[in-house]
Amino acid sequence: IRAILNNPTFIIMDEATSALDRQNKQIMYKMIKEYISKLEKYIIIYTDHGLVEDFADSTLEISGQNLEYYNDII
Repeated sequence: IRAILNNPTFIIMDEATSALDRQNKQIMYKMIKEYISKLEKYIIIYTDHGLVEDFADSTLEISGQNLEYYNDII
């Protein structure tokens, strides 16, 4: 929340929803999506679960030394 209050252009979130259950993760991702859509912000979310893909404009998967784009709109 502090990062959002400082009004940055980019926000990097590392496992920001790890302590939440599935339902609350969905609520949180929906709120993040609405926030970035209204204010033209960019958020990079690092996570090890696929739930965020439902809310992302594009995703990047890093596996070992391999890098793959999904839903790429850039």
